[in-house]
Amino acid sequence: MIPKAAFLNGLEKMEQALENIGTGIRHKAEKEARKQSIKQWYRLKKTEMRLDHLEKRAEAFRKTHRAKSLRIDENKKTS
Repeated sequence: MIPKAAFLNGLEKMEQALENIGTGIRHKAEKEARKQSIKQWYRLKKTEMRLDHLEKRAEAFRKTHRAKSLRIDENKKTS
């Protein structure tokens, strides 16, 4: 039979080990969450940059199309 003091000491060590495991798991989960949030932020910024680029291209296209349209109208008037 195990003495009561040894049993309680073993129980304390087991509790401490479980706390350490829990802390390790918690830290790992927090680290993974930070990594995921960084990835999400990066994807958001990348998407915003693509959208800005497309908007600039669309505006340039509209300006070019408008200029061509005005030239065609002027050519019709002078003809």
